[in-house]
Amino acid sequence: MDHEQRAYRAALGGFATGVTVVSTAASDGFHATTANSFTSVSLSPRLVLVCLTTGSRTLGAILDSGFFAVSVLGSAQEDLSAHFASRDRAPGSAGFAGTRFTLDRHGCPRFTDSSATFACRVHEALPGGDHVIVVGEVAAYTSRPATDPLLFHEGRYARLEPAAALELAG
Repeated sequence: MDHEQRAYRAALGGFATGVTVVSTAASDGFHATTANSFTSVSLSPRLVLVCLTTGSRTLGAILDSGFFAVSVLGSAQEDLSAHFASRDRAPGSAGFAGTRFTLDRHGCPRFTDSSATFACRVHEALPGGDHVIVVGEVAAYTSRPATDPLLFHEGRYARLEPAAALELAG
C-alpha cells in the first residue's frame, strides 16, 4: 500500500462503524468474514447491503449459494470479529470451531449473542472497485436492542461511553 492509499484509508477510518460477520453455507462448508461496510438500503422491500473484497472465498460462496447471513456484533464479541478478520484461521467450516452459532433456514450461520442478525437472499451483486456490493433481501431477522454495539474507529475497536445524564435547567 502506497502513502496515498494509507492516507485515504486513515481518512476513512475517521468514520465510526459497527462491526458484522457475514456468513454463508456452501457445498464445501461454512464461510465467513468480518465486515464493517454494512447498511440498510430499503424498508420496503427489506434490503441491506454489504461490501466484500473481490475474489474472497466468502464472496464466492455467497454468490454460489445465493444466501447469506449478517451478524451485527455486540461489544463482547471483539474476539469473534478478530477471528473472522484473520487470514490465519482455518478455511471453511473448520474456521468455525469454538464459535457459537445457529443456522437460519438456508443453513447460514448466525452468531449467538449478536445484537442483531439478518438472513438474506442475494438480490443483486454490483461491482465496486476492489469490492463487490452485495444487496440482500432480508427474509428474517432477530434483534437484541439492549446489547451494546461493537464499533470500529481509526483502525481499532471502540465501545460506546454510557450516556451522561442530562440536567435540565429549572
